[in-house]
Amino acid sequence: MATEFITTAISGPYNVDDGDEILMSAGALLTSTDDGFKTTAGTTASFLIAGEVLTYDDGIQLFNGSYEITIAAQGSLHANGDGIYTGGALDRIGVLNAGEILSNATAVDIRSTQTRFENSGTIAGQEDYAMYFRNNSSVTGPAELHLINSGTISSGSTTRDAVRTYEVDNVRVLNSGTVLASEDAFSFVSGDVVAMSNSGDIQAGIEATSNSDFRLTNTGDIQSAHSYALELSQGTGFVANEGTMAGILVNSGSSFAFRNSGTLTSVTIDALSSYALTSAIYNSGTIAGDVVLGNFTASDLVVNLGTILGSVEMGEGADRYQGNGAGVATGGVHGAAGSDTLVGGDLADALYGGANNDRLVGQGGNDLLDGSVGVDSLYGGNGNDTLNGGGGEDVLFGGNGDDEMLGGADTDRLSGNNGADILNGEDGNDSLFGGNDDDTLNGGADDDRLFGGSGVNTFIGGTGRDVMYAQSGEDIFLFYDANESATGTARDVVYGYDLGQDQIDLAAVAPGVLSYMGTSAFSGTAREVRLIEYASGSTVVQVDVDADGSADMELMIYRVQGLSEDDFIL
Repeated sequence: MATEFITTAISGPYNVDDGDEILMSAGALLTSTDDGFKTTAGTTASFLIAGEVLTYDDGIQLFNGSYEITIAAQGSLHANGDGIYTGGALDRIGVLNAGEILSNATAVDIRSTQTRFENSGTIAGQEDYAMYFRNNSSVTGPAELHLINSGTISSGSTTRDAVRTYEVDNVRVLNSGTVLASEDAFSFVSGDVVAMSNSGDIQAGIEATSNSDFRLTNTGDIQSAHSYALELSQGTGFVANEGTMAGILVNSGSSFAFRNSGTLTSVTIDALSSYALTSAIYNSGTIAGDVVLGNFTASDLVVNLGTILGSVEMGEGADRYQGNGAGVATGGVHGAAGSDTLVGGDLADALYGGANNDRLVGQGGNDLLDGSVGVDSLYGGNGNDTLNGGGGEDVLFGGNGDDEMLGGADTDRLSGNNGADILNGEDGNDSLFGGNDDDTLNGGADDDRLFGGSGVNTFIGGTGRDVMYAQSGEDIFLFYDANESATGTARDVVYGYDLGQDQIDLAAVAPGVLSYMGTSAFSGTAREVRLIEYASGSTVVQVDVDADGSADMELMIYRVQGLSEDDFIL
């Protein structure tokens, strides 16, 4: 055990014994055609290097034991081999570098149970990793790494990472410096807990593979030549971004959570469907690209108070998208399979339910809501919204504003609520409720029920036996073709008709102008309209289109008589 001073130029290798304290002063030089400093197994030693170590092989070669290494600001390790290399597994090592560790191979290659490494200088691996940390496989128990960087770490290799860990169970990384690489800046493989905080500049990606728990907090800048700032495979992951990041790619795992108040280019969660990955994304910043959650049966959550400059593609499970305030996804939100709940914010949202039974809520703004297949519930909220139920028995509520609603296939229920709304039942036996203001109700095919509400409403029954209910307002009952209302018990029925206020528009039923016959019989001339008043108090309107003297179209006006030519648009 001795304190050994190196103050001049010497040749190596320099053998270090157990208990030695090596003090290399500024201006001193150690050159070697082999290794620079070399230890033997079972050694405990410390190094303070303020001079220059220049070697053909490794700068410092360490074997089993415990070590402390300090490289001062004016100190350097320049090695053709590794800068610091552990030829055997260590119990513990602590390194403080304020100078330079430059290597044509791996600058720092450490296998240890406990490692603490602080860098405020420069570490560069020219043709390999800049730093490679592995577990001490000869010792039972978890390996630990604490890496603190405020300097520069770089790899000149096109296939190697700047920093790589392998089977290190507990990894803590604090970076406020710069990390550069053509491949990944950091690669964490087969560990347990990886916790990383970055406030610096990382100009290459981060890859985390087969770690039980990965956590990243970023207030700095993380970019990558491979599109993704972070690629996560297997295990759980949590990322909090307040800075700037390129995209995130999650290949597989059990759960992933992301909180963004900064800027991100994209989020892609694209694993095999056999992985039950649950995702939660909270965005109050900017995601300048798509958010793709993959084909999973688990339930995903996206809460968006910020801006997503792309689309949100939910997974296959029962997912939820919640847009709040000014939060918006410019490319729309797509629910895919699963019974999803998609809620927009105050701006214009486009929400697509996809398959199964979905719930879509527009809230503020002029929204587009598309239920697609399944029994869907669509709520427009405020704004001039467009609601499309798609296939399945859907329920559509327009809310405030001038809305346009399409029921789609099957039996749907459409409610315009406030505003001048356009309701289209389309296929199926639909129920349409206009609500307040001046609405247009179009039943479409099949047997529909149309309720006008207050306001000046336009009723278009369409084909099938339709029942139309008028209330206050000067309503129009519009027919485009004689086959839109059959004769006999299959004819359409109007309730609540107001004489002198409402009108029946038959102008498009036949080419040319129709002739009003009152209660007289048909004369055998084409395009005639006549009335039959029944003792029950109802009136049946008949239209002879083809001059055969019989009705081609009928319409019952329930419990109203005394219609005149002024009640018709012919």
